[in-house]
Amino acid sequence: MDLMMEYDKDIRWKCDTANHRPEQRMDLLSDPNCMPGFNDSGAHNVNMAFHDGGLQMLAQVYENQDKMSIERAIHRITKETADFLNIDCGDISEGKTADLIVVDPSRFKTDLTLEPTEDHHPMLEGGYRLVKRSGKVVQHVFVGGEEVYKNNGTVGFHPELGKRKFGKLLRSKS
Repeated sequence: MDLMMEYDKDIRWKCDTANHRPEQRMDLLSDPNCMPGFNDSGAHNVNMAFHDGGLQMLAQVYENQDKMSIERAIHRITKETADFLNIDCGDISEGKTADLIVVDPSRFKTDLTLEPTEDHHPMLEGGYRLVKRSGKVVQHVFVGGEEVYKNNGTVGFHPELGKRKFGKLLRSKS
């Protein structure tokens, strides 16, 4: 107990939370009984950073298109997941209000980080959260059909982001 108190916030650990073997991981990502991706959107402070599960999957599929097409991967992390959860979203058909991202797959290898960095945000009052950066992989983010982020030369967030509601809470249809 004395060691825990002595090292307190200096303790760090690292673990694989998915399969670290590429062949087996692609088999799992392709399996219809597996729902790929884990995203906490940076909700956890200090010791977790899992908000890029979808991007990591797309990067892995991009390098292994003999195992799964990009189109299939996108469907798995959008419409297939929404249907499983019985939520009316996951597609961009006419009449739908879209939440979507535009990515540059040529930047997966160079820009998508595997290791998290510490984000010391003033809102956390001296605390921090671990985040992963996507560099210029993510070019645009739209929420409720409205662009809230762009990264086409300069990073820019919508000036009202965090001040007003852009999307809406999605509830299961059942």
